[in-house]
Amino acid sequence: MIYRVGDGVSLLSSTGSVVFLDEYATNGALVQSIQLPVTQSGGNYPFVSSGVATSEGGLSLSADGQYLLLQGYATNLSYSGTSLASSLSTIVPRVVGRADFNGNIDTSTILSNWATGNNPRSVVSTDGINIWIGGAGAGFGAGVGYTTLSSNNFTTLNVIAGGVTNKPLNVARLGISAINFTSAPSKHQRHLYRRHRFADYHQSGHCCAKRLARQRRFGKRHRRPIQFRVPTSAKRKHS
Repeated sequence: MIYRVGDGVSLLSSTGSVVFLDEYATNGALVQSIQLPVTQSGGNYPFVSSGVATSEGGLSLSADGQYLLLQGYATNLSYSGTSLASSLSTIVPRVVGRADFNGNIDTSTILSNWATGNNPRSVVSTDGINIWIGGAGAGFGAGVGYTTLSSNNFTTLNVIAGGVTNKPLNVARLGISAINFTSAPSKHQRHLYRRHRFADYHQSGHCCAKRLARQRRFGKRHRRPIQFRVPTSAKRKHS
């Protein structure tokens, strides 16, 4: 599946270009192209993208394998501002798109407090209902947040990095987080995260840090498996 910006006829524009989802078979043959709406219809809002931004156009599959998620701007092609990326999200809400296997498109999730003055970068979901988003910038609506389908705002999360899988939250899969620190992680915690890429690494992670310290002190003979799930590629052998 490809997130395509532009129809191949009109010039790409920073003030809005039409978006298509192009489905291809494994042999490279085009199966279908689905155009995202450019006008509001019922509960669905317009979905366009900047034609010049290189940080947009992300796609993700929900953890249950039922939906594709994508992000854009809830405005039509006649937006008259300088650029979509520089627009205030209170004027041009950022929008989450959801597509199912039958090609049905839902663009009812428009957020007026997401990535204002900058790009909406990423969106992931466990089930097409619970949604985590990421936006650029350092001001209002930047960073990582949580929302639900058809909402019009989101809750900012105090996080660093991570992802969503079809099991508990896993930091090693996707570029959006659900690692929730109520205070800044220590230098040692950050080191452990980078080295072992822990899943479900939350504030009780210091317990695991202490275990690792004991393991290093007493050697392999006393090692037990760490109780954090890690990706296959990142697993360490235990004896």
